[in-house]
Amino acid sequence: MKIFIVVIVVVIIGAIALLALSPKPSEDLERAQVTDIQEDTVNNTLEENTQEAGEGSENNSETAITSEDVTFAFTGYGPGGSHPGTFNDISVRNVAFGIQEGDTNIVPTSGTIAFQVASVETDSTTLDGHLCRENFFDCENHKEITFDFVSAEKINETDYNITGNLQIKGITKQITIPASYAKGFAQADFVVDMTEFNFSAPTVNPEVEISISVKII
Repeated sequence: MKIFIVVIVVVIIGAIALLALSPKPSEDLERAQVTDIQEDTVNNTLEENTQEAGEGSENNSETAITSEDVTFAFTGYGPGGSHPGTFNDISVRNVAFGIQEGDTNIVPTSGTIAFQVASVETDSTTLDGHLCRENFFDCENHKEITFDFVSAEKINETDYNITGNLQIKGITKQITIPASYAKGFAQADFVVDMTEFNFSAPTVNPEVEISISVKII
């Protein structure tokens, strides 16, 4: 009995140590704010904010972007280490950047960025297949991820909080992420807890590091 108890204690200590030592996103990166949103308000909220941004723009001048202007990357973490990845099929739908009232920077005012989940690519073809399973992206039943721009809140001369409606696996959440603007580029580096979108894998860290860069001029 004593041996059995010792074995159990060793296993528990080992599991705790494994979790503590497992790779994970940097604590220095900001965590995205994720909140619930009523499904029937998604389109109305986007439409209202798009109209407000247009009315407040100087001369209503806006800069449209295409998929070629967007660079996207993510990093996942598990017992085997970290794994970089991306989506090879990204589409940009009516995304525009404009100058809001009282500002000098060009910020997002409307549109949607969509990712075809089956185009996911990491440093491992085996992992690519795993990510399409039901407990991750569920590629068979949910073909794409969408992010609809809602608003841009100015923090200082270069930093903003960008809010949008993010849909993954049919689940829509409102998400606020940090972004900075400099030299014709918008850059956002942040961490998302994927359990918010029904991702489940006991040995995988639920937090995923995201990096998005958008060329705006």
